[in-house]
Amino acid sequence: IVTAASDNHYEVLKLFLLPSIVENTDAAHTTTIVYDLGLTLPVSEELRTAFPDVVYRRFNYSAYPPFFNVSLRAGEYAWKPAIVHEVVDEFRGTIVLWLDAGDMVTGDLTLTPLLAHIASNGVWSPTSSGTVRDWTHPATMACLNLSMMVY
Repeated sequence: IVTAASDNHYEVLKLFLLPSIVENTDAAHTTTIVYDLGLTLPVSEELRTAFPDVVYRRFNYSAYPPFFNVSLRAGEYAWKPAIVHEVVDEFRGTIVLWLDAGDMVTGDLTLTPLLAHIASNGVWSPTSSGTVRDWTHPATMACLNLSMMVY
C-alpha cells in the first residue's frame, strides 16, 4: 500500500493509517509505504514514532522537473505516477495499491476483497464520473499492460 502526504495532509494521513490501514492489514504480509512530500522534521519524526511498521520515504524532488514540487500547484500531481512507478519497479510481481492519504478503508471498502479483485483483474478503480480509459493516457495503459477494451 502506497500513499504520500505533505504537512497540509498530515492529519488525514494519521486517520488513514490508524485505524484505516493499521487495523485492516496483516502487517506480516503487507508493506505500507508513506512518501514524504514536504513534511516538517517534527511531523516526520512523529510519523515514524507513531507508526513504526510503516516504511517512510522522502520523495526525491531533485530527480524530477521543478513542476513536480508539491508546493507549486500541488506539483500538478506529477509526483503520484512517479511514486507508483518507483514502487511497482521495486515490488515487481506483487500487488501495489495506491491510496490517497485522505482515503478511508472502512465499511464496504475492506482490503481483503479489494486486493483479491486486483489479483484477479490487475487493477481496481473506484466509482467516478468516468472510466479508467477516460482518465488515463493510452501510453500509461499500455505501460501497465491494461487492456483498453476491459476498462
